[in-house]
Amino acid sequence: MYDTTAGAGHPTPGWPPAPAPWAPAPQRQPGTALAVVSLVASLLALLGVLLIAGFLFLNGSSGPSGTLTGQVTLSRTGGPLAGRDLSSTVGTVVAHDGGDVTGMRCPATPRVDQGVVTVCHGTISGETWAVVVFFEDPTGRFTLSPL
Repeated sequence: MYDTTAGAGHPTPGWPPAPAPWAPAPQRQPGTALAVVSLVASLLALLGVLLIAGFLFLNGSSGPSGTLTGQVTLSRTGGPLAGRDLSSTVGTVVAHDGGDVTGMRCPATPRVDQGVVTVCHGTISGETWAVVVFFEDPTGRFTLSPL
């Protein structure tokens, strides 16, 4: 195997030369073109989101803005309510919220009390809407919910 008698300058018999140290293969750095394309795509996406948000903010909603409240005048507490009186009051509440109300129609309500619900129909800012009227008490306080 290993001969210790070999002289200086003579290779040791039986041992191959040592291999070169292992070095990982050099990795390629991603090109700057990919980084530029990613940056441009990100900026375009951000610009699109800002444009949509600005459009929605400036134009807003053309109809009622959500839940509204009001009070209708009754001849007696818990009594009946004529459809034309409710139509007028609902139209006024929606108009005060910024809607352009035309042709609001509400049915007559035989008894106004907590939990009584009726549905009015009309045109608000050029679109047809159904407005649900939830009466909160027998004095005529109500909450509107546009559909």
